[in-house]
Amino acid sequence: MPVLVLLLYVLHRLWIAMSGRCPLDADEGIFGIMAIRMLRGEWAPFFLGQDYLGAFEALWSMPFVLVLGATPMALRVAAIAQGLVVLLVWRRILGRLGHPIAWYFLATLIVFAPEFLATWMIRHRGCIEVLLFGSLWASAMVELARSDRSFDALRRWWLLAGIAGGIGWWTSQLVVFFLLPGTILFLLVRSVRARLVEGFSRVGLVLFGIVMAGAVLLPLRGLVPYDSVWSARLLAASWPIVGFALLAAVVGIVGVRRGLLPTWPLIGLGGFIAGLLPALPTWLFKSPLYNTSSLQEPARWLVNASTMVFEVAGAVLGLADERFESIGLPLVVLVAVPAIFAAAVLGSLGVAWRGRGRDASAERVLLGGVAGSFLLLVIILRPVATVPHYAVTLAFLFTALVACFLGRLWNADEARPRERLVLRGVAVACCALLVVVNTASIVRQPPTPVEPWTGVRLDDRAVIDFLLERDIALAASSLTGSSSGYWQAYRITFSSGERVRIHPVLHMPRVAAYREELERATRIAIVTLEPATVAATFQEHGIAFESDHIGEVTIFWDFDKARVDALGLLSYAASL
Repeated sequence: MPVLVLLLYVLHRLWIAMSGRCPLDADEGIFGIMAIRMLRGEWAPFFLGQDYLGAFEALWSMPFVLVLGATPMALRVAAIAQGLVVLLVWRRILGRLGHPIAWYFLATLIVFAPEFLATWMIRHRGCIEVLLFGSLWASAMVELARSDRSFDALRRWWLLAGIAGGIGWWTSQLVVFFLLPGTILFLLVRSVRARLVEGFSRVGLVLFGIVMAGAVLLPLRGLVPYDSVWSARLLAASWPIVGFALLAAVVGIVGVRRGLLPTWPLIGLGGFIAGLLPALPTWLFKSPLYNTSSLQEPARWLVNASTMVFEVAGAVLGLADERFESIGLPLVVLVAVPAIFAAAVLGSLGVAWRGRGRDASAERVLLGGVAGSFLLLVIILRPVATVPHYAVTLAFLFTALVACFLGRLWNADEARPRERLVLRGVAVACCALLVVVNTASIVRQPPTPVEPWTGVRLDDRAVIDFLLERDIALAASSLTGSSSGYWQAYRITFSSGERVRIHPVLHMPRVAAYREELERATRIAIVTLEPATVAATFQEHGIAFESDHIGEVTIFWDFDKARVDALGLLSYAASL
């Protein structure tokens, strides 16, 4: 049965990719370009142009690009493989939390996820990596919390937690949506607190507390008055994490040698530092460039919270972009589905509040994770309406919470046989209804025409062929102040296997080598979304040119590049 579920996941995600319902974007193209270059022997520990977002996606994609070529499908298959691992890890998590039947509901709801969650889980934008390493870390925490053995006898789980946390943080700081709520939940388990006190000397426990406080306070060094109430560099600055890790390592070694600390904290910390190893040289010698938008004014927090609720609920339910009418289902269904989810949350809350069984029940863990992730999204980061992939973790955990509720209905151990049959029918009906609604959200999504086996957009293929037929390997975009050119430039560049290289003059020109090539070249093209402005500029200065319109872009070619250089159109500073 699990094999069938995993096979359905693969087939479902391949259908989304091949049907053009999740076309490649430029950020993913950058990871693909990095994979190509790393296969040539280059090394890039961070997302090109930044030093806060790790390059795990590019590393993971290398073998897939090697086998399947420089195609969007190679990146999609790489992400699908990660999704399979996530599902398997959650099978273990729910099993250890005493709720194995819930995994089948979770897997079904993830296989037939709504458009939002299904597409973002196969995008190489850090989302699936956050789910992967966050889930591995959570699996280790659950194992530690549920085990009756001492922490020193569970060193391999501390090592796994450290490595997963380190690689996760290096890959995307959004893994904090797992780490912060999960750590709080872990420390709330009675048996965990008892083993902490038992394993430390009094001085060692104080020392450990100081180090743990440092783990939270050091990244908060960006919380200073800004143009709003707070600066949202919170949790985004990477190098303080490295500083803390190295400082804590020194404290840990001294503490273990003097008998003040047990060995397991040092094991976990060692795993965390090992996970950060690819990033250490850059973090130690270069300060971060990351800067999120500032926190919202307190008066806007409630607005952001309500926006978050509707956006996340819409995402989980398949109601994309709040266009409820696009689903094409009767109004009674649209009313019933949110009601089912509300009942799921309230039911799970009731089970968690009653505290049945051990205090690390699946519902309690997931409810805490959902609440913690929600608070982080609302208070610390921007509203999900503007940055949708921030909500992927929350949507996934919320789906798992609903799955546990349905699993609870299925088990219903205390119910009479006839009642149990009814409750199981309700669970299956709820799950089936969600599958229908979720699938409708994807089917009704207008597909982008793509090549089925490569995933390359047909318009992009036409642009690539057009330029190669004219022996043009270099092009520029975004000459007229539009940031949109970025989203075409690197997507097309990767899809061509770098045979065509397009450099966005404005807005995130991440690959410096492209600019240098562009400056040296004597013959280039201009790919733009604003042809009227470019044509008017050329005509004003008497520059002859040829142009062709392909898909959403217009290509200018066969012009005097020296005269264009003289106008400063290819200069980033001049274009501003």
